[in-house]
Amino acid sequence: RVEVSIWGFGQSMESWAISHTVITGDVLAARLWDEVRALLNAPVQTADGREGYVFAACIDSGDGYSTQTVYRFCEALAKRRIVAVKGVGGDTVPMIASPSRTASGSPLYKLGVDRIKRVIYDRLGIAVKGPGYIHIPDSLSGEFWEQLTAESPETVVERGRQVTRWKQHRARNEALDCAVYALAAYELFCHPGARK
Repeated sequence: RVEVSIWGFGQSMESWAISHTVITGDVLAARLWDEVRALLNAPVQTADGREGYVFAACIDSGDGYSTQTVYRFCEALAKRRIVAVKGVGGDTVPMIASPSRTASGSPLYKLGVDRIKRVIYDRLGIAVKGPGYIHIPDSLSGEFWEQLTAESPETVVERGRQVTRWKQHRARNEALDCAVYALAAYELFCHPGARK
């Protein structure tokens, strides 16, 4: 399966989870990726009736099984700001590293997923609508919320120093992964000066 979350970002990093879609099928088959492309091309309706479109996207390049398929998909849509990413754990990894290149020459961005999760969790703790606040609509309550909050940071001692590791508390955490990629897409293409 492929899971796709659409997020919107406003002034002062206020953000909105808009939709979460699960597309099932063979991840090596063209049909599944045609559905992903159609979803990324579809108009997004705002609450006040305006119409917008996906501006940028990050797609997880996978665990090796579908990596080349993801690379080809992103390469075909590179002009649309759709790029392949790979998550890297560790609290010293930058949020977004300078890209390496795949064999075909398309960019591959390594994401410091632990830092990005920390940003998301800090913002989930903001109780007042405005700067940094994350809006979760009622239509995405329940399972989406459970997945979004499926991990927690834990401090452990490794080689004599304290480090933070993220521990997953339930089997499904795709909404959190998708939120990480959405924030990375925003930082890459809309807010690049703020990367740390």
